[in-house]
Amino acid sequence: MIVELRPMTSEEFDGWLGRARDEYAEAVRVELGYTADAAREKSNRDFTGLLPDGVSSPGQTMLTAEDSASGELVGYLWFGERDFGGQRIGFVWNIEVLEAARGRGYGRAIMSTLEAQVAARGIDRIDLNVFGGNNVARALYRSLGYRETHVGMSKQLSPEV
Repeated sequence: MIVELRPMTSEEFDGWLGRARDEYAEAVRVELGYTADAAREKSNRDFTGLLPDGVSSPGQTMLTAEDSASGELVGYLWFGERDFGGQRIGFVWNIEVLEAARGRGYGRAIMSTLEAQVAARGIDRIDLNVFGGNNVARALYRSLGYRETHVGMSKQLSPEV
């Protein structure tokens, strides 16, 4: 399976942004234990800070993924470049495979296509964050050769303790 990654249009960005903010806020609520209001505030603050100019935000690349054979829209990818300890690295902020396209290998194809494009830019490392409860994504990344570099852990104590 081969996907083409092309620049996201402003209209696609507007549709993607609402979903991405909501999904991130829900993950922050569930995985990090924020209240719903605090999670929404964090999500809005993070997205606004990283994407101040929307699809044209400096240092950020917003991409749409299409099946190369059929032209079917299969997902979106938000990628940026960061300085990490004096090294320029790629960073995957968000990957979304549309629900109708899930389970068909598009996540793997999107990441493989991205890796080739990043290498062509002269960048030899990609980092990303994934919430601990996202086992499907974690398994995909591991199968692609990504390794866990840090793990946060938490335990909710009952009020009696």
